[in-house]
Amino acid sequence: FSVNWVVPERALPRGLGSLALWDCGDPELSPVLIQVSPARKAASPTPVDHERVVCAAIAVPASARELGEDHLRALASRVSAQLERLLPFTRGAALLESAPYLDASGVRGSRLLPHPLVAMEDESLLGVGGLHPRAPVKHLFLASREVLPGLGLEGEVLAAQRVAGLVQETLKKHDPLKRR
Repeated sequence: FSVNWVVPERALPRGLGSLALWDCGDPELSPVLIQVSPARKAASPTPVDHERVVCAAIAVPASARELGEDHLRALASRVSAQLERLLPFTRGAALLESAPYLDASGVRGSRLLPHPLVAMEDESLLGVGGLHPRAPVKHLFLASREVLPGLGLEGEVLAAQRVAGLVQETLKKHDPLKRR
């Protein structure tokens, strides 16, 4: 379930990256995945200058939609309130607020199916987990912010260290410089 705000870029805090994972303190909503991306108009494939979409997504059971639109509206309000706690001066500058389960044109929210953003099934290191550094393609490794979301530069460094270890293990199994 997600809530989106379209805001001017200047309304966002400088330290907020493109992807963050936040424990808001509410056990029913935590963790909240915060994703910031460039805003786009429906008719144009190019991003709108100086506008960003802030998407706050939470995991909800598949049965949440069966509880009806009133439940989904209450959930959207709670997510928005938590997002406002994280970004206190941003909501006042919001150009648009929406919850795709409720505001999708031509359909009603109670009939929409859940849509997962990111599935994280691996063990977490230091209580934080993200995408696995080993990609589905052989000998391709991921060392980006998505491996340890919400940790910024430190997360990228830790991801790079993980990948360096995996590459060393791979090279020990097959030494490319060894003569045959």
